[in-house]
Amino acid sequence: MLLVTRVDATPQAPEQIAQRMPYPSARDGGPALQTPEGRLEGHKWGTERHPVEMPARPQRRRNVMLNESQPPLLTYEDFLAYVAPREEDYEFVDGQAVALASPSKPHGRLALAVGATLRAYLAGRPCDVYLHNDVWTGRNARRPDIAVTCDKNDLENDDDVLRAPTLVVEIRSKNRGKDLTRKVAEYQSVSSILDYVVIDSRKRWVRHYYRSSVEKLFVFDHDYIGGRIDLTSIDYTLDIEALYDEARISIKSTNDMLGGRKEESSQRS
Repeated sequence: MLLVTRVDATPQAPEQIAQRMPYPSARDGGPALQTPEGRLEGHKWGTERHPVEMPARPQRRRNVMLNESQPPLLTYEDFLAYVAPREEDYEFVDGQAVALASPSKPHGRLALAVGATLRAYLAGRPCDVYLHNDVWTGRNARRPDIAVTCDKNDLENDDDVLRAPTLVVEIRSKNRGKDLTRKVAEYQSVSSILDYVVIDSRKRWVRHYYRSSVEKLFVFDHDYIGGRIDLTSIDYTLDIEALYDEARISIKSTNDMLGGRKEESSQRS
């Protein structure tokens, strides 16, 4: 039986969330969430189908960039005016301009590899591929590494935000860790997004969220270190190994990280 968690877009206190959260557990027979620290099985970390975990109410972000010229709370139009003269990348989150950490070189190579692959596949089709463009999630404007839209309004309007993308890709690096928590819930709230892919730039590790046909919520089957994933949103099969090879991220980096974790675990025990 597939267990999924419905995302409530209305902010609630953590204790309210805890009272209504149908987390899978041993009591109700649900599987425990598998993490990247889990056991390798061939080209995957686990075989269970997992629901999306509902994040707790976030703490105030340490990387919110404020100065005396920026009001405490902004509208999206205020945000665009605030970031226009600045060279840094920002996201619009909870009425604030949140500065994004500079991507690493592997992060940049991987983003370009994914973008170029999707652009070549979609050539001649009424779809656009965007790198680092705003995606509206209902109250925030996130800036994923890659977004694909085939929506007529998105294609015809040259404004600053995508409102109906079908595929979103986030590249993980050392300073960007929200892609598996709050962003999952936000992207799930955008009904047009059918596939959300998180790709790690420090090692070979990919998680593919897709929208279930029954509950229309995000689920993922397992995590990948190789092989292929089917992106039903654009009818394309993504070759994970080819992407990592092009970005020069070797399987050795994955084995080194796993070895370090095993050694640390044995020292603790």
